[in-house]
Amino acid sequence: DGLIQYATGALLHLLGYQATVANKENAELLESAINALRQTVAEGRRVMNGIRTPVLDEHGVTAAIEEFVYEKRTSNTTIEFIPPKTDIGRLSAEREIAIYRMAQEAVNNALKHSQSAKVRVTLEQANDCIFLTVKDWGVGMVAKDPARGVHGLLGIKERVRILNGTFHIESSPGNGTQIEIELPLPKSSGVGLT
Repeated sequence: DGLIQYATGALLHLLGYQATVANKENAELLESAINALRQTVAEGRRVMNGIRTPVLDEHGVTAAIEEFVYEKRTSNTTIEFIPPKTDIGRLSAEREIAIYRMAQEAVNNALKHSQSAKVRVTLEQANDCIFLTVKDWGVGMVAKDPARGVHGLLGIKERVRILNGTFHIESSPGNGTQIEIELPLPKSSGVGLT
């Protein structure tokens, strides 16, 4: 957000200055800089939407994951999303963003490394907890600490830690990988889940 704001601010300053430039050569240089900043702002917004889709803000984490899964489908890999049996409602922005990013990271890892023809994402709420599971039927992996040295899995583990949850991964060569995340929900204050 900050990067886009700074770029937009610089763009507005240059646009304001543009009318005062009389020299044709300087005007062309200024126009080039303005165009570069416009592209920077547009690319920044595109990246931000990839990280945090507007669907997340408008409809919540279930709809956002469903949209993400739909967009990630490829001709080589079937991605299935099993939504909660009952509506989980809205969670705090912090939790929704974390759950969405963890689902993104886990699916992207599976698509990049598993060589699986199928990936399944399951989201459920039970016993005051949110459960997120991402499973593939690919090549699997072997490691004493499967998240060590794998950037995406380290990011997931850190988000889980911050939200006082648990992270479990099951994997073995030729048998795919399953990531299981459990996040406790704070006690409701009567105003909704936070």
